[in-house]
Amino acid sequence: MAAAGPADADAAVAAAWNAFHAWSRTTYDEKRRILLRAADLLGQRAAGSGQRAAGSGQPSITTLWPLRSVPCAHGPR
Repeated sequence: MAAAGPADADAAVAAAWNAFHAWSRTTYDEKRRILLRAADLLGQRAAGSGQRAAGSGQPSITTLWPLRSVPCAHGPR
C-alpha cells in the first residue's frame, strides 16, 4: 500500500478545488452532455461485464441504476 504525505494531501485538495470551480462555471447543457456521455460509457461497461458474469445470480448495474429512465426537466435526451 502506498503512503501519502502532506504534499499529496495538498495536491489532492488543490485539484479538487480547481475541479469544483471549473464545474461550477460549466453550463447546464454542457454538464448534461458530460453526464449523459458518462452514463452511456457506464452502460456499455455494465453490459460487457454482465455478459461475462452471466449466470452469477447477481443483478446487473443496468437493473440497479436505470440511467436512461431518469427524467430531465429540460426535455428528453
